[in-house]
Amino acid sequence: MLSAVTPEPPSIPKWKRPGHTAKQLDWADIKVIDLSTFDAPGGKKKLAEELRYAVHTTGFFSVVGTGLTQEEVDRQYDIGQAYFDLPIEEKGDAAYRCDFANGNYFGYRAAHEKKIMGTDVLDNVESVNIPKFIPSNKHEPFHPYLQQFRADIENFSRRSFEIASKIFTLFSIILDLPEDYFSKQHLYNNASEGELDTYSFVELSTDIDRSSEVYDLPPSVCRGRCKSREHMVARTHRFRIADTLMVPRSRRAATQNPSGALEICTAC
Repeated sequence: MLSAVTPEPPSIPKWKRPGHTAKQLDWADIKVIDLSTFDAPGGKKKLAEELRYAVHTTGFFSVVGTGLTQEEVDRQYDIGQAYFDLPIEEKGDAAYRCDFANGNYFGYRAAHEKKIMGTDVLDNVESVNIPKFIPSNKHEPFHPYLQQFRADIENFSRRSFEIASKIFTLFSIILDLPEDYFSKQHLYNNASEGELDTYSFVELSTDIDRSSEVYDLPPSVCRGRCKSREHMVARTHRFRIADTLMVPRSRRAATQNPSGALEICTAC
């Protein structure tokens, strides 16, 4: 009889965390939202007011009490780094590349394939976009190397969307909408372009039209404005996981950036 036991994933190197910058800069004061109080009596209302303050000041906020451990977060960094360390011939297999010509961003994208904002400068973004683990995505590209780590990736993807759902609930409260107004439109099992994106790039990112979930990143990565309207300097050498705004496929023509994603990024 064949065994139904899933084989153990291969051993991979641990991601090495870069040190903090030694440069003296003016950092934005980032509000901390503790989601461990979300289900406490009056917890959502209190958190919503804290979130309201954050989005009206710097535009960024830090979330703790997510239920994810540091080891679980670091594991995603390990997997992302291991994938990018593969030879280009392996990670860039044509069968698992993004089909940009047909508007599909699932799959692998090599660096220097696109130009930056209408210029002749090639960007340095390398990425692999993993769709949500739902039946409607079963034919989307998912590299065999990453398939070995599916259990870890899928668990992290689903739990991150649960965290995003709580944030959506707080936004609904701020806007005096039914608490599930946003979260019910962004359910994990609904078909959408939500994905787990692993990025490697050397540039600053501007997320204007999306909600971004960023793991284990110091406030120094956030370039924002304080009440004085002075810009905060932002630069880091860290991974990030971001963009959990899921837009249904039927609505993607109505939004500037419909790819709604969960991203892991590293600045080199």
